[in-house]
Amino acid sequence: MLVAETNAPNLIPLPSVAKEIAVVKSAIPSHSIISFGESGPADSAEVQLVHSTKTQDVIEALPQASIVHLACHGDQHDTKDSAIGYASEALKSGFCLRDGNLTILHFLRLGMPRAFFVFLSACESAKGDETQIDESVHMAAALMFCGFRSVVATMWNMDDLDGPEVAKAIYTELFKGGPFNPDDIPYALDAAVQTMRSRGLPPSRWATVGPVQAN
Repeated sequence: MLVAETNAPNLIPLPSVAKEIAVVKSAIPSHSIISFGESGPADSAEVQLVHSTKTQDVIEALPQASIVHLACHGDQHDTKDSAIGYASEALKSGFCLRDGNLTILHFLRLGMPRAFFVFLSACESAKGDETQIDESVHMAAALMFCGFRSVVATMWNMDDLDGPEVAKAIYTELFKGGPFNPDDIPYALDAAVQTMRSRGLPPSRWATVGPVQAN
């Protein structure tokens, strides 16, 4: 399931999201994809997705998805008041879509029996709160709790230009043949990191993305 939002209200546009989704679609068998989000360039039919990202449409489709790719802005909430306040605010964290946020609370209320792998291509999707070091109610941890066996997420801001490169490395590796193997995810990420490092990009660009997997 692909969810893309390039122009969430009051946020900086993410022009590379269209390319990122095209990369993912080229690696996954077309009959396996449910697409929600922005249209790509007018002359690129292979990037064409559903007209606009509506939160309720995504919520209704999530239970049938085993692989989810979210390419959008992330919104991590935290508070310094108390552990209880932190947990309450953390549940409001989520992914910025056209008509509102797809929050952690939305995921927790869903039954997702087929959940397997999710790529959170959004800023700070695995960022905790330094004032609550024993807590981990960030977006990646919440989706693990919802049943996803493997999560790829970001610890701080992710450059819009890097999404397509990281996505290409991951999905090309995961769908190169044979059954989907989550054990391949760290190797795929390493390949992406090595490519980015070879281009002279700073650690802030290539070190933010990492795997979160169940034991």
